[in-house]
Amino acid sequence: MNKTIAEKIFDSHFVDNPSDDIHVIRIDAVFCHEITTPGAIMDLAARQKDRVFDPSRIKAVIDHVSPAKDSKTALQGKILRDWAKKHGIKDFFDIGQNGICHAIFPEKGFVRPGYTIIMGDSHTCTHGAFGAFAAGVGTTDLEVGILKGVCAFHYPVTIKIKITGKLMEGVCAKDVILSIIGKIGVNGATDRVIEFTGPVVDEMSMDS
Repeated sequence: MNKTIAEKIFDSHFVDNPSDDIHVIRIDAVFCHEITTPGAIMDLAARQKDRVFDPSRIKAVIDHVSPAKDSKTALQGKILRDWAKKHGIKDFFDIGQNGICHAIFPEKGFVRPGYTIIMGDSHTCTHGAFGAFAAGVGTTDLEVGILKGVCAFHYPVTIKIKITGKLMEGVCAKDVILSIIGKIGVNGATDRVIEFTGPVVDEMSMDS
């Protein structure tokens, strides 16, 4: 039986199957920024697990508040900065060398087809445009990813959305996805993978 791209990626990264509906997979890259990662860093340190599974597979950037707007955001940046230095994370992009995480990481070549990626950010799934399996995760899963280089998921159920026709002048990819969300709802694909197909998608550029 043919498999979806998500199923192929899962199978090639399989580590363990602790229960029928849970699959533990190997993570190729853990992406970090200064908003969600400091909480994971401090919790790991408090539990005496202040280490990383592979510094070359962890990428970090200060991107949400750059430069810091107050003492709280300055501290968040400092925690991430000090942690990256302590653990030899070379791919750390500080203020002045940074950008939006979901743009800078693909531009640096950290996202590739077939990769598995996690990050404590709900927009992480945008890296699926590059043929990767990318998911936003909570603090606990982020900690496990940092510590062990693995993450647990349900086996992927894929929704195929075929977009036909032709876009009118002035209509862009953002309009298309907003239309889809309007039809399926904000929870219409929770815990699902979506594969977009059809002539409209074929004509889109990566920049769009």
